[in-house]
Order: sequence, then C-alpha cells, then structure tokens
Amino acid sequence: MIPHDPEKAVKEYAENGVTILRGVLDPTSIQSMREELRGVIEEVCETPVPVTSDAEAFARRSTEVLWDTLSQHPAKRNLLYTYAQRVPTLYQLASAEPLRRFAAAISIHKPSVREAKVQMFLPWEKLFLQDCHQDINSLDSSNSVTFWIPVHPLTETTAVRYWVGSHREGPVRHEEIVDEVEAVYLERVPEALQAKYPDVRPAVASDGDVIVINRLTFHQSPSFDDQLYARWSVVVRYDDIEGNGLYLDRPRYADLTPNSPDKMKARLERIRAHLLKAPTIDWREKLRRAGVA
Repeated sequence: MIPHDPEKAVKEYAENGVTILRGVLDPTSIQSMREELRGVIEEVCETPVPVTSDAEAFARRSTEVLWDTLSQHPAKRNLLYTYAQRVPTLYQLASAEPLRRFAAAISIHKPSVREAKVQMFLPWEKLFLQDCHQDINSLDSSNSVTFWIPVHPLTETTAVRYWVGSHREGPVRHEEIVDEVEAVYLERVPEALQAKYPDVRPAVASDGDVIVINRLTFHQSPSFDDQLYARWSVVVRYDDIEGNGLYLDRPRYADLTPNSPDKMKARLERIRAHLLKAPTIDWREKLRRAGVA
C-alpha cells in the first residue's frame, strides 16, 4: 500500500475533486461495522448469519440471507434500513480523527455534520443507483465535503465513478430521470457537460480507506448489472457553517434540481409502495446469468 501523504491528498482533492485517503482508518473499526450490521441482519431476518472476518464473505453471506427474507417479506426492508442507521460504529466513524484533520486541511473552520448514514444498495433494486450527478440536493455550505467509507472492498465494477476536475464547473442544472415502473426518480448532469470532463475513474478502495469527494464533483453509481451482492458503505458529509448562516428554508441550489422537496414528498409514497412489493428482479437468476451461481 502507498503511504498516505496528507499534503498530496489535499492537492489532489483541489485539482481532481476527489482523493482517496489510503489506510487512514483502523481496519478493526470497519470489521466492527460489519459485525454490527451482521447483528442487525440476523434480527431483521431471524436467521443466523455466519461470523466471518473476510469482507467479501460478509457481502456474499449477508446478501443470501437478505434475499431469502426480503423476497418473501419485503416490508422488513424498512426495518433493515432503519436499524442499520443505529449501529454504534457509525457515530465513531463520523467523528474519526482522519476526517476531522482533512476537513481542517481544506479550510472547513466550523464543521457541522450534515449527514452520517449507512448506505445500502441491494443487487435487486435499481431505484437507488444514481446516474451522473452532483450532491447539491442538500448542499447549504460553500465549503462542503463527502467522506465515503467502504465496509468491504470496492473494485472497478463496484466502485463509484467520478469525472476528474468536474467540480470546477460549479453547481449545474440537472435533468430529470423518471421510470414509474421501477419507482426511479433521479437527476442527471446533462451529457454535454459530462463530455467536458472525459477522464472518468472508479474510486477503488479497501478496508481503512476513505474516499473524499467535493460535493460538486460529477459522480455516478456503478452499473446495476455488475452489482451481484449487497454493497455497504458509511457516508459522512461535513459542512462549514462559518459565514453560511445557520438555517435555510431550502437547499441553496434547489432551483437547479428538478426533484424539489415538494415534488419528492409525493413521490416518496410511490417509492415506499414499490419497496413493499416483492422484488421484480430474481437475484439468484442474476447470479446465474453472471456465471456465479
């Protein structure tokens, strides 16, 4: 592993809009997160999940148990997501010293935790996989950063992709993407703007790594067809409240996003209804088509 160089990381972040802090977190904290998530899965599914220190085995085994339960009892998905947000290690990682040091290095003088959550992508759900976008829906601060902490290794096919240098474009007006059948209500950076930044890279990362992204950087979820197992990560967003005011009625760039809070209130009912139904995609068949099962 290449040793972490703080000065190089800050420079790379400024130039590219993304940097990866290699090995800055204690891997035992990531293992703790997996163990706590395993406990949540066991309680929700009422099924033992084998203990393992192997991250890839955790992803495989947890997905098998989740599929067996959620394909038959989809209403339990809400329980799963709700209790995943309550695991103690989430709060430990949200305030981890490497995150605070990096925030200070990019001149976040008065940090505020805008968001700290466990992100969960299941390989039979399309609706949460994002097209090329910026994180401006909840952006209130002029100096804001997202930290992605993988709970298991991210490869070229499972990692988020980002458009190098695209943060320099500033906030851009997004297009709307709607698929009522799959309850997909997403937003996309226009393709003409994407084409201005042809260098697109996957944010490959391992245990202990932290992916740092400027919230204006164009980025995109990996291909749905390549997602064979559940993908878990911790997402932490810091704002700098210095000089930004302490309350806004709506996000600063709400006029640039077609999915306004008011519009999404109505659509949330459609999304909830969709998630209460059995999956429309057969996960085990997906594995067979990929030559895995």
